[in-house]
Amino acid sequence: MKFQTYSSTPGLERYPQRERFAAWRAVHKHLMRNDPPYLRRFFRYISSIFWLTCISMAATFGAGYIPVVVIRIMVEIFVPVCYAAVIIFLSFRQQHFMNQCIGNCLQSSRGA
Repeated sequence: MKFQTYSSTPGLERYPQRERFAAWRAVHKHLMRNDPPYLRRFFRYISSIFWLTCISMAATFGAGYIPVVVIRIMVEIFVPVCYAAVIIFLSFRQQHFMNQCIGNCLQSSRGA
């Protein structure tokens, strides 16, 4: 998986370095207001982070009730590590999606 940041958005290279984030953010806000699939995908990402956090907290706090100490310790270590890995994966995937959509808007506005 490629490391994604806003600066890897296609079409940003035509803006001066100091204006790139402002351009990226402006297109992101425009898509949030005017593109229902983009908005749906963004809120699906936010809700998955919320529910994963709830599940992780319940599993971690609930591990105290597991009678076998070895299994309890494994759960207390395994759950947060898996949580962090899934959050990082989802974040990179969401950033990649946002970069594609914003890049498409930037490249289509270049022709206009």
